[in-house]
Amino acid sequence: QVSVVDASAMTTDHVDVREDYNQMTMSPDGHWVVCYYDEGAVDPDDPPTEGARSFNEVSLVHVEALTHHPMVVGFNPRDVQFSDDGTRAVVVSDAWLAVVDLEADSLDPVRVQISSDTVDPPEAEEVVLTPDGRYALIRQFGVTDLVLVDLDTGTLDYVPVGNNPTDIDVSPDGREAIAVARGSSELWIYDLEDPTSDPDVIPMPAEEVFGSLVLSPDGDTGILFSTASGAARYGSW
Repeated sequence: QVSVVDASAMTTDHVDVREDYNQMTMSPDGHWVVCYYDEGAVDPDDPPTEGARSFNEVSLVHVEALTHHPMVVGFNPRDVQFSDDGTRAVVVSDAWLAVVDLEADSLDPVRVQISSDTVDPPEAEEVVLTPDGRYALIRQFGVTDLVLVDLDTGTLDYVPVGNNPTDIDVSPDGREAIAVARGSSELWIYDLEDPTSDPDVIPMPAEEVFGSLVLSPDGDTGILFSTASGAARYGSW
């Protein structure tokens, strides 16, 4: 179940969804949540769960109307994003990007194939949207390109990203996307007004292992760090 709590009245409503989901993402306007099962978020030390899991389905819940919209999005959903205006949701799985028009009468996902290999595709780890909701940038494990999807037309393009990209973020002003290429110790900066234009590439210190980036709210400073190397150091950019 999804429990919706009215903090002013201290009342709770419940919406039934599929069992054994372990992730939930809310839209910026607070109207929608997407619940799904992410295999990558499972702790191997957790006790096994009972019942049947769905590895390709998500539950879209309208928080105010208390309605549930189950939908098939693709095998192994990994990340969910909403457009800034709250009219579109995208769910990335290993081989597909599901696009949902939240203003449509029928909430049916449009699935865009993002990998030519649907049997053993590269693991899709992250998706970000341009502020206008027109494009999605998808980061996959162990590849040297980002997948660029035009959400209006469903067409694909690929933009270079260096070796082993491990993080991608949109700047607070929405003008740029910054990817961290840990394998080549570089930052790749994309102009979101024209995502296919040549990105700026900034080398990071070769002696450091940085794989993640957090930007300050004004976008003037970034903190670079690693969650995988065990290095107790960070960098200021």
